[in-house]
Amino acid sequence: MSVGYVWRENQNGFVLDRSKVFYDWHLEDLREWNILLVHCPACKWIGEVYPSALQRRFRGHERIAGLQRGLKCGRCGNREGNHWQVYRIGRNR
Repeated sequence: MSVGYVWRENQNGFVLDRSKVFYDWHLEDLREWNILLVHCPACKWIGEVYPSALQRRFRGHERIAGLQRGLKCGRCGNREGNHWQVYRIGRNR
């Protein structure tokens, strides 16, 4: 299982938030100001996933890291090595 941290946005751009590591996060921990960026190592595609889409499909107590194993690239169909990062965007967007 990969360990990652959450990035949050401030006036200087994105900064690392080490208060909670990625594998501790559950779907119910995500809010509307979070966004997940999905990375495909095969075609280098980066996609956006909004928490509301995941929360409609999966139970709230699912670990985000556990869902990462089932990721499939929307561009090339790759299922190997895909990963995502959680970003905290400004609430006023």
